[in-house]
Amino acid sequence: MTDFLANSSHRLFQRPGLGLLRCIVLGVTLLAFSSGCQNEQDSDATYEEAPRPQQLVQHFQFHRDIKPILEQKCVACHACNDAPCQLKLEAASGLERGASKHKVYDGGRAEDIAPTRLHVDGHSVQDWRQQGFYSVLSTPGQTQAADAKASLLMQMLTLGYQNPVAVAEPLDDRYRLGITRQSQCPTPDEFAEYADDNPQGGMPYGVSGLSANEFNTVKTWLEQGAVIDQA
Repeated sequence: MTDFLANSSHRLFQRPGLGLLRCIVLGVTLLAFSSGCQNEQDSDATYEEAPRPQQLVQHFQFHRDIKPILEQKCVACHACNDAPCQLKLEAASGLERGASKHKVYDGGRAEDIAPTRLHVDGHSVQDWRQQGFYSVLSTPGQTQAADAKASLLMQMLTLGYQNPVAVAEPLDDRYRLGITRQSQCPTPDEFAEYADDNPQGGMPYGVSGLSANEFNTVKTWLEQGAVIDQA
C-alpha cells in the first residue's frame, strides 16, 4: 500500500502542466515577498537638512537662555535612550538631530534595526537625515519668519501654550500616559492634522507648560535662526 501511494503521488506530480503550475505559484510567491520587502524599504524615509537663515543680531544664546528652559520643562521625558520620537534634548546635538518615527524598543519587531545612538551612530546632521531623522528647528522651502513658525519645535510649543493643562487638577481622559501609550511623531508637514486630532498633544505634554517669558524667549531664538553657540 505504501509503495502504491508513493507511486501514485509521483505520477500525479509528473503530469503535464503541473511543473509549469508549480513554477507560476512559486514565482508569484517570491514576487509578493520581494514587493513586501520593497514596501518596507520605501517606508524608511530620509530627509534633507534645510539651512536655517540666521540674523546677525542674536538676543538670546542657546546655552545661556534656551538650554535651561529645555532642562526644566522638557528633559524629564526627552533625555532617556527611548525618548519620545527619539528627540533627545539633554544636548544641543540631540536637538539638531531632531525626531524620528522609529521606536528604539519594540516588542513586536521581528527583525533587528540599525542602532541610532546619539554621538555614536551618526556624526553630523546629514548623517541623521539619512537615517530617517527630521528637523525640529527648520522646515525646507520656508522664509526665515515662516521657517521659525513652521518648525516642529515651535508648533508643538505653541499648541501646548494655547491649550494649557489645568493647574492643580487631575488630568482628564484625553491625556494618555504610561508605557503602553502610543507615541505619535508627526513631521512638520503632518502637524496640522496632528493638532486637529490632538489639541491636548502640545508640549510639554500633560504638565504645566512654558511661562510667557519662556515661550517668547524660545520663539525669538527660533525666529533669529536657532543659533547654537559653543558651550
